[in-house]
Amino acid sequence: MPDPDGPVVIKKYGNRRLYDTSQSKYITLEDLAAIVQAGDDVKVVDAKGGTDLTRMDEARIANLGIGRKFQKPTVF
Repeated sequence: MPDPDGPVVIKKYGNRRLYDTSQSKYITLEDLAAIVQAGDDVKVVDAKGGTDLTRMDEARIANLGIGRKFQKPTVF
């Protein structure tokens, strides 16, 4: 059941951990999927900068420099 106070805010930390601010605990990706499947509105934000990551694709998140540092491709 959706929360009447607004979306569930999930903070994503640089070490790829997800923190559910409504329950005050760390969650897994499977927990996040269960929240979405239950029909709750979810907003995922970067914990460091506050950037809304909910609708971004992986390439855009990588370009912002959020999360793990990607290695430059090498030629074999």
